[in-house]
Amino acid sequence: MIGRIRRALAAGRQAVDAATGTVPAPQAALALLALDPIGPGAADLRARHLEAARLAGARALFVLSPLSAPDLAAQRLLCEILPLPEDLARATGDGPLCIAQYRLNRLRLILDKWGVQACHWSGESAAELVDEWQAARDPGLRPIRFRPAP
Repeated sequence: MIGRIRRALAAGRQAVDAATGTVPAPQAALALLALDPIGPGAADLRARHLEAARLAGARALFVLSPLSAPDLAAQRLLCEILPLPEDLARATGDGPLCIAQYRLNRLRLILDKWGVQACHWSGESAAELVDEWQAARDPGLRPIRFRPAP
């Protein structure tokens, strides 16, 4: 299914390129992976990430969960949502290994979609997902520079 989605996205991009006669230069994004509630430090974390993206000449992307979205999401910010494992388990009945693979695949799609080369992370849940990414033996996972959020 992931392959079909990738082929459909590529076909859509080619159709746009053919219609406009130009090849748009994608602007890479600097991602912030934050999956836990942030609390009072949210505004500061958001501002630091926006500044880091500006300095890198990249778009700021926020990869959030339903727990962190209320703290970090705002209008005019580029945000993607990663479902909670417990919500996936309740909705699908799948086990932990299947859910972990789904979340890695979803994160890969998000990072590929926005051309992310580097990703900052904040919180314990994000750190666990980064560890899973780095431990995965999946050749489809391209190398991403993960660092703790500034």
